[in-house]
Amino acid sequence: MQEARALIENSYGIRINGIKPYRAGYILETNAGRKYIKACQYTKERILFIHQAKTHLIMNDFRNIDPYCLTMNNQPYIEIDDVPYTMVDLIEGRECEFDDDRDVVKATEALALMHKAAHGFHPVGPYIPTGLGKLPALFKKHLEEIRKLKKKAERERNTFDYMFIEHFDYFYKSGLKSWKYFLRRNITSWLRKPGRKA
Repeated sequence: MQEARALIENSYGIRINGIKPYRAGYILETNAGRKYIKACQYTKERILFIHQAKTHLIMNDFRNIDPYCLTMNNQPYIEIDDVPYTMVDLIEGRECEFDDDRDVVKATEALALMHKAAHGFHPVGPYIPTGLGKLPALFKKHLEEIRKLKKKAERERNTFDYMFIEHFDYFYKSGLKSWKYFLRRNITSWLRKPGRKA
């Protein structure tokens, strides 16, 4: 990352005082505060879509989010060796503790407010993701993930795990029913018909 220092400084109009590896990216000590920069696995079009979504949430008063820092050219990413990198302000935080009722309430409220703020989002541009044609495969994948979570919950047995186990059958059976419905109706081929976007 040291070799890209000048590019980052020029692109974002900042001065970097220090660079430290952290998880999948780097913490930058800058004259504009602490930043976190990392390589993205997404395409540039998907980054633009995510940027639009984050901007929409912020414009609708949802502040618990990390918007991308914009370059001097108003882009939410830079390219280093043909790889897109995004940068955000570094936020000090921790994961939600599901054993702590206060944490669960805060997380639930934040999720509800995010959904409320997302209302009316209409992205523009060449990349508008949709998973419609992938629904049967996604349902099957999620059903497998839920089963793995049940095995993990049976081993750990904390308060959240007991609640998860108690409601597992209902949600698993609902998901299985939906997955079988997709298979019977052959939804995927219907979505691929001309005029429909999958």
